[in-house]
Amino acid sequence: LLSLTENTLKLARLLSIPAVVIPQNREGRVPVKAEERVNLLLNYTKKLEKMGYHKYVLDPLLTPIHSGLVESLVAYYLLRNNLPHAPLLMGVSNVVELLDADSPGVNAVLAGVASEVGVDLLYVTEASVKTRGSIKELVSATKLMWLTHKRRQPPKDIGINLLRLKEKKRRSAGMKKEKFKIEFKEVPRSNPTLEHDFFKIWVEEGEIYVAYYHNRVAIKGFKGKDACNLYREILKQVNVSKEHAAYLGMELEKAEIALKLDKSYIQDEKLF
Repeated sequence: LLSLTENTLKLARLLSIPAVVIPQNREGRVPVKAEERVNLLLNYTKKLEKMGYHKYVLDPLLTPIHSGLVESLVAYYLLRNNLPHAPLLMGVSNVVELLDADSPGVNAVLAGVASEVGVDLLYVTEASVKTRGSIKELVSATKLMWLTHKRRQPPKDIGINLLRLKEKKRRSAGMKKEKFKIEFKEVPRSNPTLEHDFFKIWVEEGEIYVAYYHNRVAIKGFKGKDACNLYREILKQVNVSKEHAAYLGMELEKAEIALKLDKSYIQDEKLF
């Protein structure tokens, strides 16, 4: 149950399920200072235990960046020291949703902080486009932090990671231009146009869609999730030039990357 406050604590007498308790006083205010939040929660737990209710989960409330994030983290730390065995909840979305940064790294750091402080439960939402996939990311992050906490080591080289666009080590195909006795010429940028035969490519409902136009009329349609499979099937059914085939392969690969990253794909536009 989310959430009990000072004004609703009495409802605990009617509950047989766990309830989250937040540091909100009778005036509906959540204190800014960590010590005040902790004192409120300590007072609430005493009242709840007098009622015979012991299934509470405490949430000092994580605050967004520049609105008191550090102070709220101090509240978690102090509360854990005061109540070593009480279950704590941290709503990480208060930070992730209000930060214009890619969510995998943010979720990983917050999971690490929660692990070190001793938080038991993490609450996450996917309320915006930029945070889609946060649940899956946080599951991976908590596994990473649990393993490294048990092994008493930093969260790296464990077999679990949240690296999505970057990599731990550079890999090489073993090719160097110095090995070749040929000249590599710079290819000028060009924008070929196809007047009569062309493709329209877009991403919709988790799949790549391709419409083939002949004489400006759509006559064939293809869909799938794998760029290579789509490319091969299209070339089996449609006779295109080498230049057009190269273009098709490039755009399909871009569409697949966009699909995997849950990112918008617009034909002929760069992904990054």
